[in-house]
Amino acid sequence: MRIEPGSEVKVGETVTISGLTILSPGNRILVEVYPVTFGPQPKGSSDPEGGGSGVVTVGGVPGGGPNRWSYSLNTTGFAPDTYLVTITGLDVPRYRGSGQILLYSTPGSM
Repeated sequence: MRIEPGSEVKVGETVTISGLTILSPGNRILVEVYPVTFGPQPKGSSDPEGGGSGVVTVGGVPGGGPNRWSYSLNTTGFAPDTYLVTITGLDVPRYRGSGQILLYSTPGSM
């Protein structure tokens, strides 16, 4: 799994999560991004939470080679935190992967 612009990202930037795969074109992958501190919040808490999910479709590569998938996530409104990224094949459930993204509000703030 590749995360661009990198595994440390300023809140408000768009992150592209992508990968190469042996899955055939047309297979679907669920991408989930959520804070590692995700859990119950006190009643009336105004702390912003962030996260997202989406389904992407594996695309083929002209001329052969590994197939590709990609997911874009806008982090505007997310809270600074470490976010877990998980991928799961919907058509091939054994296809799984994970990574992390550190979102910060200003350099060195976390």
